[in-house]
Amino acid sequence: MKKPLILVVDDNVDNIAVLEELLKEFDYDFNSINDPTIILDVLEYKMPDLILLDYFMPEQDGLQTLKILKNKPEYAKIPVVVLTADTEKETLSNFFKEGAVDFLHKPINHIELKARISSTLKIANLNHQLKQKVAVVKKQNEEIDMFTNMIFTELSSPIKVIDKYVRIIEKSDDLNIEKIKEYISFIKRAEEGMAFRINNLLDVISVMQGKDLKE
Repeated sequence: MKKPLILVVDDNVDNIAVLEELLKEFDYDFNSINDPTIILDVLEYKMPDLILLDYFMPEQDGLQTLKILKNKPEYAKIPVVVLTADTEKETLSNFFKEGAVDFLHKPINHIELKARISSTLKIANLNHQLKQKVAVVKKQNEEIDMFTNMIFTELSSPIKVIDKYVRIIEKSDDLNIEKIKEYISFIKRAEEGMAFRINNLLDVISVMQGKDLKE
């Protein structure tokens, strides 16, 4: 089974070393960069399952980096956990507004780190599964719509024929028996055509549902 890949973004190489040791202990694959300005180049090379993003970095801080990530549709879905010593509610609120899924206060507690990574990955996986199921349901609904339109198209023609000749018979007072028989034969042919179409549609439904609906 493929291990989740964690990307650590922190300008402090000592912090990176500590996090890498912990990630190794937790049995995760990991990658790291100490320059957040190259993060898009790194992501283009290899996509992580989660990003641990430091806040205080000189050239480009964590909030700026997060905004860059979330403005790229191909990277916007990667869950980001912010690492910060800042406990100001406004700071944390800004990160959440920009799309961070969680945060950890520094110094990092290794038990809390493990728990946050695990829960974030599980939620991301559940979201992915949910989106797949939604896509399947959407496709099924589209197929149902197509099938409904097909039923309408298939049955509308013989129904129109039947309706036409029934109305002629009902409204005409001087039809002779031969003419009535002729119109009835048209109606019967339309009925046979409808029955044929219905049987074909039942065959299609039975294939879709895996059972014989005509039994």
